[in-house]
Amino acid sequence: QVGERQRVLVTEESFDSQFYVAHNQFYEQVLVPKNPEFMGKMVEVDIYEAGKHFMKGRPVSDANVFTPSITRPLAKGQVSGITEARESFEEQKAREDKEATLETNTSSSSPDGSVMPPTPTMADDLSYFQEAH
Repeated sequence: QVGERQRVLVTEESFDSQFYVAHNQFYEQVLVPKNPEFMGKMVEVDIYEAGKHFMKGRPVSDANVFTPSITRPLAKGQVSGITEARESFEEQKAREDKEATLETNTSSSSPDGSVMPPTPTMADDLSYFQEAH
């Protein structure tokens, strides 16, 4: 494998913080120089050293470095997904509350067992007034 040219995806920092860890198409580990421009990008490298569980690659001087995804990778230590998760949780809670209200309103029954009509909501009142005017 030494002497091969491979395209790798740089994903993380090595444990010793000396290199970035990248993976080739076979998910073999390739260590590349620690250049912040490489993080989260595809880089073409020449393999110059190989061990039992790793290879070391040197970026090709004229290689294109490109991002294979739409969004930019987050900075080290930055947490992703919190805003989306919170929004979706709030949306889910609102939907569940609305469903619970509908169930309560539609399953109401009087003491004699007959089903009572659902209680109008403020939205029903508003739509009534909008239709009337």
